Amino acid sequence: MSSLKFCLFAFFFFNYFLTASSWTRPDYVEQINTPPNMNKVPGTWQGTYECSSGWATNYRVWNDYNYFGLIMLQIGCYDWKGVSTTDTPQFITSSYFIDYGGWTSLESCSTMGYIIGYTVYGCCCPHYFNNLGLNNIEMYCSTGQQLRADPSEDYDGDKYGWQTTAVYCPAGTAICGFQIKFQNEGDTSVCSDATALNDFQIGCCRICNPKSSFYPSMTNCLPCSIECFTCDNAYAKCDSCGGSDILSSGSCTQLTNILTISEEFTGTSSNFSSLYSSGGWSGGYSLSTCSNSINLWSMLGFFGSSSTQTKTVSNLVPHYKARLKTRFYKINSWTTGSSVTVSIDGAPLSISQLNSWANTDSDSFYYGDICNGGSGSGNEDTMFTDTEFLHSSPLITVTYTGNPTTGTYWGFSHVGLYIYRCDPTCLTCSGSAATQCLSCYPNATLSSSSTCPCNNPYYAVTTSNCSMSNPICTVCTPCSIGCESCTAGASINCTSCETNYYYYNGQVRNFFI
Repeated sequence: MSSLKFCLFAFFFFNYFLTASSWTRPDYVEQINTPPNMNKVPGTWQGTYECSSGWATNYRVWNDYNYFGLIMLQIGCYDWKGVSTTDTPQFITSSYFIDYGGWTSLESCSTMGYIIGYTVYGCCCPHYFNNLGLNNIEMYCSTGQQLRADPSEDYDGDKYGWQTTAVYCPAGTAICGFQIKFQNEGDTSVCSDATALNDFQIGCCRICNPKSSFYPSMTNCLPCSIECFTCDNAYAKCDSCGGSDILSSGSCTQLTNILTISEEFTGTSSNFSSLYSSGGWSGGYSLSTCSNSINLWSMLGFFGSSSTQTKTVSNLVPHYKARLKTRFYKINSWTTGSSVTVSIDGAPLSISQLNSWANTDSDSFYYGDICNGGSGSGNEDTMFTDTEFLHSSPLITVTYTGNPTTGTYWGFSHVGLYIYRCDPTCLTCSGSAATQCLSCYPNATLSSSSTCPCNNPYYAVTTSNCSMSNPICTVCTPCSIGCESCTAGASINCTSCETNYYYYNGQVRNFFI
């Protein structure tokens, strides 16, 4: 399992194992202890173990069914892009303990899921045959999955033993390390033989929203530039791109057929009023420039009641697909009925991240009080959505509708609207190629190969830089008089002549003149 970090307990340990008893990661939030149980036995606390970065996404245990119960625990640490944050593990082991039991199967959270809580099972000291400590661990994922390393729970005839209540990391954090208590083979101070792994504590670290933020020095969650899908350790340094954008040297480059219609509200609120009025928006708003410790949040806010925001753009050049980016904000507590929806030309647009927000009070990622609106609850959240959808009309209307209950707030900023252009020869199309036309400009006919050649006697005058001020990308223009077909407007460009005309010495001439 080269992609995982391991932890081996008792006096044998990994060379990654920290010997200090404190947590060192700067994004560390809180240590959570397993609830006490009278059947647990003492042992020696080992040093804390931490993922170098990232969070626990999977685990398994080394378990002996007859003598010791749990002996070892193994977790995998991954970043928000699903990439392992570890090197090949090197570990020291003991043949005494390794001779007993074996690894359970690996249990994993689904993509972009992190382990946020756990329950432990144990039995028993004293015991009629062997003394046992912890026997199983059940882990809980941020995706709602419930993972159990060994479903049998049957150790030396003790089917149930005892079970702790579930413990969880604080909202917006996930397990990033742990510390264990271990009773090794020479310790018989309480029970007649060793009970191996008897207790453990977890460390919880902040999680940033992978689609809207980065981790500078792992201390704060901050927004990416609008061009990025995720970003690294600088505001505008992208490490992944949305849609069909291409990542190059920390920047996301759009395809040449993508036309930017507008990018608005991407800075501070100082120019939001002028952008709102000049951008074709309607619905009314409140500006919010937040003054919390992050101090990067500026948004159009809609507070305490339903609100509809609409933007309409006309005279779009021929296109087959559109793209909408938006940063949304959830402020204060949300309850049943709270939601934000997006519609395009009156039809709802499904955005999975927004769907997961509806009716929920807690956030999935760590932002704390974005605009100090949560009265210290830390229940506020922001997400960046980047959605593509089929669209071909020359007019597009974007509508944001909030339905928060009374007293709850929402807002947005960082709005980008883009279209994927047809080939300039197409009036409508199914893609960007000249062979994907669905209909043609006047004086051109759709061919069997889905191209749009001009009819005779016309030739195509095409611009690849057509815009909303000049949305006609191709004009089929008449050939010179006497030309039946041509490649340009002068008679020298004729490729065939009409009846009673002939080509001579660079000119098209009439037989009767």
